[in-house]
Amino acid sequence: MKKISIASSCYNESANIETLYDELIKQIDKYPEYEWEIVLADNCSTDNTVELLRSLAERDKRVKVILNQANYGPDNSCINAFFAATGDAVIIMASDLEDPPELIPQFIEAWESGYKVAMAQYSSRTGNPITALFRKIYYKIIASLTSVNVENNVTGFGIYDKSVVDTIRGLNEYSFVLRFLCPELGYKIKYISFVKPKRRGGRSSYSFLRYYNYAVETLVLTSHAPLHMACLVGFVMSLISILVALFYFVMKLVNWYTFDFGFAPIMIGLFFLGGVQLFFIGIIGEYLSSAIKRVTIRPFVIEKERINFDDEENK
Repeated sequence: MKKISIASSCYNESANIETLYDELIKQIDKYPEYEWEIVLADNCSTDNTVELLRSLAERDKRVKVILNQANYGPDNSCINAFFAATGDAVIIMASDLEDPPELIPQFIEAWESGYKVAMAQYSSRTGNPITALFRKIYYKIIASLTSVNVENNVTGFGIYDKSVVDTIRGLNEYSFVLRFLCPELGYKIKYISFVKPKRRGGRSSYSFLRYYNYAVETLVLTSHAPLHMACLVGFVMSLISILVALFYFVMKLVNWYTFDFGFAPIMIGLFFLGGVQLFFIGIIGEYLSSAIKRVTIRPFVIEKERINFDDEENK
């Protein structure tokens, strides 16, 4: 009997975790021909999420719980749950019900038809229009700077064959952005359209700063274009500076007593060039940070406890 795993990370999801479980069971019961497991990783919640997870695990042995030592961020926690899953296919999703469990049958259908990866792609979503604008700009920047064919409005919510999970696990990466990584690895992906619902309860832990950090990190992971841009802009600015300097030099020679340099062009040039230099030093710093993280061998999370994992899975 083949096995399908569902992996999710949660942080302060006491308002959603019971509903999530009920919705997952509704979908699981449609497929008695498969063995199932639900891997839920708690990212050191400060509400009663842990107590609810313990209750679910006691009630249903298919629920496997990972309790993290600290809050390592949703991405690290989720990818750790993803790797802890033991199914022939793994469905990864958010625990806030913005990733609707009703899509699970479509994922399974795609997997059974031969797709190694199937991802959900939302056609619309509710939310702040300013955030939506920044998200649209972000996708355009990614599309223009990377050679990877990345679909818009994809979060990684989907199903992944065990062979894909094993391949990704073997990569020397410090961050796994599945929606970028799978196309880059050449997998043929089935995209399933849906309307993204509102969060059922609780508050999202994502802030503007976290979205910004995520955007910069994914850009660094998927493209070297900013480094090439830095070289190009540096060359162009150097050429312009030389031409301007020659222009002022010639004008001064021709009009020695009447032509006055003034401080304005000097100050404007200094501030402009200083701003450009600081901007690209920041870009280079991001790539250096990425390189340091890549060569620093650390676990995604440090686990405090595992519940309902057998001895072999606990190793």
